[in-house]
Amino acid sequence: MIEPLLKVARKPATIDGGATVRQAVAAMVEKSIGAVGILDAGKIVGVFTERDLMEKVVHAGLDPEATVVTEVMVPTPICVTPKTHRSDAVDIMVKNRFRHLPVADEDGSLIAMLSLRDLLDHQLTRLRDEVNSLELYLSADSPGG
Repeated sequence: MIEPLLKVARKPATIDGGATVRQAVAAMVEKSIGAVGILDAGKIVGVFTERDLMEKVVHAGLDPEATVVTEVMVPTPICVTPKTHRSDAVDIMVKNRFRHLPVADEDGSLIAMLSLRDLLDHQLTRLRDEVNSLELYLSADSPGG
C-alpha cells in the first residue's frame, strides 16, 4: 500500500557528502527539484537547498566548484516518515520555515523529498475536484429538483 504522504512527495535527488556545491546544483537541476539529500553510507545526513545556495554560497562569495556541500548544507535534518500525516508535515515545514522536508524510513534511508509546493498543488487539485463535483451535483436536472 502506498502511504498518503508518498503520493505527494517526489523521488529525491541525492549526492554523497564529499560532492561539491556545483555537483549538488547539477543534481537538483537534473531532477527539477529545489533540494538535494546528502547521504553518508546510504543514510541522510543533510539537505542542501536553493536557499542554501543563495545565502551560504553565492552571497558569501564561495566558489561552488571548490566548496564541499557538507560545509554549507543543513546538517541532521528533521525528517518525517511515510506514515506522517500531510497536515503534520505542513505544520513542521511552516513552523521551521522549510520548503523541503525529507521522508526517510526508520533507519534513516531517504525515500522521498516533500516540497511545500507539491503539498499545495495536491491540495488545490483536491479542492478543484470537490468544487467541480459539487457544481455538477447542483446543476443536475432531476425529478423533484
